Amino acid sequence: MRPLRPIEGRHAWRRVLAAFVFFVVAVTYSRTALASGDSLTPWSMVKSYPGQSIEYPAVATDGTYLYVIDSGGAFTRYDPSTDSWGPPLAPPVPVVEGAATYSAVNNKIYLFGGRGGQNAATYTQIYDIATDTWTLGPPVPSGTFGMAAVYYAPTKKIYVLGGVNPQPFGSPFLNVGRIYDPLTGTWNCCNSVASIPQGMAESAAAVDGHFIYLAGGTGSFLPSVYRYDVTSNTWSQLADMPAWVITAMGAAVNHKFYVVGGVINCGCSADTSLATYIYDPGSNSWMTGPATLVGHGHTGGAAVGNSLFVVGGKDTNTPMGVHNLVETALVPPVSVSAGPDQNLTADLMGQATSLLTATANYGSPPYSYQWKFKSGVGDIDDFLSQTNLGTTPSINLAVPLGAFTFEVDVTDADNQTASDTVTVTVQLPTIAGPQGPEGPQGATGATGPQGATGAQGATGAQGIQGLKGDAGQQGLQGPPGPAGVGGWNTFLPKLDTAATGATLTPTSNITITRVQAQALTPPVTCKSNAVITVSDGTVGNTISLTISAAAIDSGVLAKNFDAGVPITTRITTPSNCKTEPENVNVIVQFQGR
Repeated sequence: MRPLRPIEGRHAWRRVLAAFVFFVVAVTYSRTALASGDSLTPWSMVKSYPGQSIEYPAVATDGTYLYVIDSGGAFTRYDPSTDSWGPPLAPPVPVVEGAATYSAVNNKIYLFGGRGGQNAATYTQIYDIATDTWTLGPPVPSGTFGMAAVYYAPTKKIYVLGGVNPQPFGSPFLNVGRIYDPLTGTWNCCNSVASIPQGMAESAAAVDGHFIYLAGGTGSFLPSVYRYDVTSNTWSQLADMPAWVITAMGAAVNHKFYVVGGVINCGCSADTSLATYIYDPGSNSWMTGPATLVGHGHTGGAAVGNSLFVVGGKDTNTPMGVHNLVETALVPPVSVSAGPDQNLTADLMGQATSLLTATANYGSPPYSYQWKFKSGVGDIDDFLSQTNLGTTPSINLAVPLGAFTFEVDVTDADNQTASDTVTVTVQLPTIAGPQGPEGPQGATGATGPQGATGAQGATGAQGIQGLKGDAGQQGLQGPPGPAGVGGWNTFLPKLDTAATGATLTPTSNITITRVQAQALTPPVTCKSNAVITVSDGTVGNTISLTISAAAIDSGVLAKNFDAGVPITTRITTPSNCKTEPENVNVIVQFQGR
């Protein structure tokens, strides 16, 4: 297939370029504790996506790998078991906001619609994992971008829902559902799926059991959440999310629906969300889980097993902007505790009653229990004849003399299992005999060692104060204190013309110790680069930095400047650049002398 050039500027309403002038930025991320019994570990960083940055990734998983398609066309996969990224895979036609999902019935990945070139909204791109090749399938009916795509295993079909009409942009947001059959390569649209109660696009989506969830996004401009019942072909409105977000990551694990990151409100200079929202269908309610470490707006991700992954996106909470950071959090699987080991004393019948209690956690309730005998030393015949000692969390057992180990197996609603053991030891009671006659007095023992020194006595009463002595001589003058340190920050928005930046006039003698420059837009292929100078107008006191990359550092300096002499930043223009540097932040560090 011939790659198509992405359309630029279509989402200008979300692409407001902000210039940041700062000296020190301090950002503190808070975490909201989960309610008791709910399960999600704090977020942590894994190996970053291999590209410099990634926005609007289309992400799918086959249960082993995380397949990530960049909106620019790059394609690779992540292996959670080794925390590593594989080599580049065959690229698809580049699209922005395409919908990706994995089809288990034929081991292929599907990328539907998107924006990025002629007819891109109708593309059905099919990746064969076995051969590392892409082919085109039949066009998407009512094709668009910002759709949600999920694979429903019982019918072996893919459901492609909603989207936004690109012509004209945003009019209208679509409420249609489409069904694609990977085995026949055919579409069934658009009356086979009941209409979504309202237009939905750029929504977080996931499939759980026979339900498909859609949350937030554009169209409603509200924190609305809908659930589609595949078996009855009906939609239900659920409890609203705590906040409205768009372009967030969605996943379902252990019968809970997770919505991570996204852009708060509409994306028009809005902040990106650090929140993790967790929906519990049992109570039709939302809770807030641990916050991500950075913002992930215009993002994508998936669950691999019990681990959630969110990939790249945009962070407007800091000057970082679009980034390549990847985070993970674990939804712990079901676990069980059989309680502490027990040491019991037998009664007159040579046995003791043991209360065994198991406690299950995480996973998907309700839980089923099975107690059984595992091993022992003593009279084990009664236990060997019983394959099932009980199916409740707590059981009472009559345990004979000896040491016996019992096992409890728990199974949750997803058929995940866990086991634990407890050992019960039963001993004879200690019975005291009659007291014997009094024996003769023993010989006098040897003199013992001297005892330890006694404690110090109480302090005596205070004596009368003596006469005031003569004043001593004045001490020598102390050494001078350390010189102060400081910083000076100036911002140069564009470097396409020669210009003079800000001026600093020191009130005391200073020494400039370092000069750094950070360009939001770095230069690309310049015949000659821009040069930034910091100078008081003399040749000896001129510091020059050539802007040849995004970040430039002079290293340690020792340039002395006198009080009252103005220090000025100036620029010279680059020439014949493919991309000229813009938005340069210059930080000058100095100390008094």
